[in-house]
Amino acid sequence: MRLTVEHNREAIKRYRDVKLAPTWGTVRCRAKCPGTQRSCTLEVDHRGPHVAHGRFRKVVAVWDAGIKAQKSAEKAKRVVTTTTRDGWDGGPVAALMAFGGRVVRRIPPTEELFLFILFLAMVGFAIDLALRILGSR
Repeated sequence: MRLTVEHNREAIKRYRDVKLAPTWGTVRCRAKCPGTQRSCTLEVDHRGPHVAHGRFRKVVAVWDAGIKAQKSAEKAKRVVTTTTRDGWDGGPVAALMAFGGRVVRRIPPTEELFLFILFLAMVGFAIDLALRILGSR
């Protein structure tokens, strides 16, 4: 099944209530619609057909992944067990690292550089202020 706004305007209206994935905190599916340049804008583990949104969050394409694609997606979802040393799963440090990794992936490199320079300036200011309070300067 493949519905697009150009070919099936009336049939695609059934899917107008489908909301796209939030910009922050989720990863989008991005499966390509066959025959077009559109990609799925739902969350990675969504159920049902793939949906592409256009301007103003309107649904512009709906398609179903074939059975072969669904089977390969199910294989990819299988949990890979990892061995941990002494039952240690990383705790809060691993959680912070994972969160930081997700945030950094979403920031463009120029903004990341600017924020890093701002961070270094704030650390320098804090050290200078601490030295002034202690009377070393």
